[in-house]
Amino acid sequence: MGPTHEIRNQAVPGYTGFIPGVKAENVFSRTYANTSSSSFKNDIVRGHDPLPKDRFATIAADKFSPRSFRRIEQNPDFASRRDYLEYTLSVNKEMKSSTDKFLNSPERSNSVRQLTENKKPYKDPTGTTISPLKFKRDLQGSPLLGQIKEVQVKPLVLERSLANSLKYQKLSAGFQNAFTLEDAEDQGMKLPISGYTGHRKGLKAENVYAKNFRDCSINAEKKLRL
Repeated sequence: MGPTHEIRNQAVPGYTGFIPGVKAENVFSRTYANTSSSSFKNDIVRGHDPLPKDRFATIAADKFSPRSFRRIEQNPDFASRRDYLEYTLSVNKEMKSSTDKFLNSPERSNSVRQLTENKKPYKDPTGTTISPLKFKRDLQGSPLLGQIKEVQVKPLVLERSLANSLKYQKLSAGFQNAFTLEDAEDQGMKLPISGYTGHRKGLKAENVYAKNFRDCSINAEKKLRL
């Protein structure tokens, strides 16, 4: 006998009978050996009442998550941030008065000037703003590409009305950065890809219309975050 440490249950290749938990609606784009092995290990969600984390998960988020791509896991900078950047640009455009007031404050005007005048690389020790110019690759083909040279305030700061708070602006860089720690999770934002016809939270025919698919998805995400 050879080594046995990798032996696992799976149906014999060519078997066309019933495999518990496997059906066309929930398992696809995987090999026969892989799906049958997952079934035996009980790794496939079964039944009509799954846990919330499974019920509201999308196929796109599961199949195109960083863990599915070795290059992204090894080098996080390789991952596209288009969804997050487009959402950021959209929120800043919608809340332009708050954005301008925040960026024109004495604490940030010098940093913003450095970028716009191309004197030095843009740096923000507070971590509350972002320069999309750094992620130009991600926005190729985006209708918001024209805003790429503009400094953007991170969505959390605008959505929580921190941009208009003098008390917040006077906090030290460390304390301001603490308010945007959740932004790390936001950067993994995934919006439905164009053509997706399934359920999109916050979106229905009665409340969103006369917009393209991408704008509707961003608008729905904004409403859910308020």
